[in-house]
Amino acid sequence: MKNKIILTAEQRKQLTKLWFIYGNNGKKHTHQNHRYIQNILEHGEDTEKFYRNADRTISDKVGRDWSTIEITDECVNEVKAILAS
Repeated sequence: MKNKIILTAEQRKQLTKLWFIYGNNGKKHTHQNHRYIQNILEHGEDTEKFYRNADRTISDKVGRDWSTIEITDECVNEVKAILAS
């Protein structure tokens, strides 16, 4: 289940900055971090549980190295801090 999020202008601004670090080929980029923040910005959807659970199962089935695509705790914690503000 996806939790709906309504962002303030300031939260959107902060998340966009964060997206350039954890997504968009930033210095801490992973594919899942990118998609996680992007889904919040574009669709107002918190998809953390999906990326932590479903994608690991999918990646195991196709034999991908999980460490290269995982959503990171650091990213999630920074996103949550912004959403709590």
